[in-house]
Amino acid sequence: MLPLPFTKRYLKSYVKRKLSKIQARVSELEIAVDALIENPKYVSYDENGFNGQRLRKQIFRELTTALKFNAIVETGTQVGHTTGYMAEVSGLPVYSCELNRRPHLIAKMRLSDFKNIRLELSDSLHYLNKLANSSLSQQNVFFYLDAHPDPGNTLAPPLGEEINIIANHWKDFVIMADDFLVPEDAGYKHNDYGKNNALSLKFIDREIKKHGLIPFFPSFPAAEETGYRAGCVVLTKTGIPEEQISRLTSLTRAKGF
Repeated sequence: MLPLPFTKRYLKSYVKRKLSKIQARVSELEIAVDALIENPKYVSYDENGFNGQRLRKQIFRELTTALKFNAIVETGTQVGHTTGYMAEVSGLPVYSCELNRRPHLIAKMRLSDFKNIRLELSDSLHYLNKLANSSLSQQNVFFYLDAHPDPGNTLAPPLGEEINIIANHWKDFVIMADDFLVPEDAGYKHNDYGKNNALSLKFIDREIKKHGLIPFFPSFPAAEETGYRAGCVVLTKTGIPEEQISRLTSLTRAKGF
């Protein structure tokens, strides 16, 4: 028989994990129901896409205008708000995966009128590896990495592994990672999974060094942003994309790079 103090600690931890999973599932259901009630079909409006962030949308528009991408790949469709926005604004083929079945099915319904969107129920690593072995790996691609763990899972998303797959298989690419810590601006929200797993440059330091990536952050303070005000980082290799991004008004090169 386990010692009583250990049993109490274990029970407390178990209940906490269970409650976290229930809360995450409820939140997922609320997002799904809201999407179905408000817009059963994707509708273009100012607050739609990229967390309702006006300046994030400006970053996206400047990137797609300057770098002439051939396609967009998104990890983490959820119910399709950002997927639809990117497809509508860019006119490019958009490939997107979602880990959880319910939001994936809702996104399929809401985005069914788009001919340039391809959705798949898949985890991000399997999906990126699949695309890496297709003709898409020979094209200039914008990657929007917004995958999250299964609801209630406290593990950090496999952002480093996603970056490795992209950098190993694509010659021409730009990555934007959502929910990322913006240095020296606490007004931008970011995800923190504990145990040194905050989404920050430290979290992906090994991948940055391994692939010689250059990080860029929003040039606007969070106080000027709208919507959820989540932070992001934009990554690319040295060379022409780096030079083009350096000229954009919406992004600024990270200090020390």
